[in-house]
Amino acid sequence: MKKTLQVVLCVGILFFTYSQAEAQKKKKKKDVAEKAAVVTPTEDLKTLVQRKWQLDGEFFKAEMKKEADKLKATNPEKAAEIEAQLDMVATFASSVTMDFKADGVMEMSQMGQAESGKWTLDEKAKILTMIDPSGKETKLNIKDVSKDKLVLENPTDENMKMIALIPAK
Repeated sequence: MKKTLQVVLCVGILFFTYSQAEAQKKKKKKDVAEKAAVVTPTEDLKTLVQRKWQLDGEFFKAEMKKEADKLKATNPEKAAEIEAQLDMVATFASSVTMDFKADGVMEMSQMGQAESGKWTLDEKAKILTMIDPSGKETKLNIKDVSKDKLVLENPTDENMKMIALIPAK
């Protein structure tokens, strides 16, 4: 009986050890598969930025509305002026497109007028640099990026601090 108990105990320990080893193998395979499926942020960032975008008119409309609401107490005339322009500005903003091409060329179009420049991306710092035809650089912080939205912060422009873009139609 003592021998049988020892054999059962040994078989139990072997079975437990084997099942733990199999579980670890499965976990390693799963981890490897997950790592292979995940694109690194730097690759993903450039891929996400690299497309044709248009300014998000609804975003600008909401930002202007916030500004008008702030001004209502101190300058109601200016607030009313801003509110009167909400729809017009939203429509105008939606007509502006930016096409960030793979070769570093950026084409910006506004009301039928096109202009080409260049763009670079500091993927680590998440900074998009746009260079106009005269060579002037504008550095924008990437606040949010997905296939559906690109939100940029312009630290040097108080009037247009945040810029939101959506895929061009």
